[in-house]
Amino acid sequence: MTREDMLARLIAQAAGEGSDLVTLRAIVEEASEIGAARVLGRLAPDMAAGRGWADLAATLTARVRSARAVNLDPATLLVDMLLRIDAAAGALSRR
Repeated sequence: MTREDMLARLIAQAAGEGSDLVTLRAIVEEASEIGAARVLGRLAPDMAAGRGWADLAATLTARVRSARAVNLDPATLLVDMLLRIDAAAGALSRR
């Protein structure tokens, strides 16, 4: 059984027992936080990689603000962002 299957079964069981939406949401959030921590550990195993991702996030945020100010095509901006993320992932994985 995969983790996703187990989560789906837990939610189905909780919903079947009359759990409210708040409880179901808490289950999903907890599972998401665990998964997010695992992914972050893989993406940024050290401080230098973490700094690289943080710099990229700041750069992309600034580019989005600038693109909105000049009414740049959102599709073009998205492609540019994805290419930058891919380049950063490649550079950080080679460290």
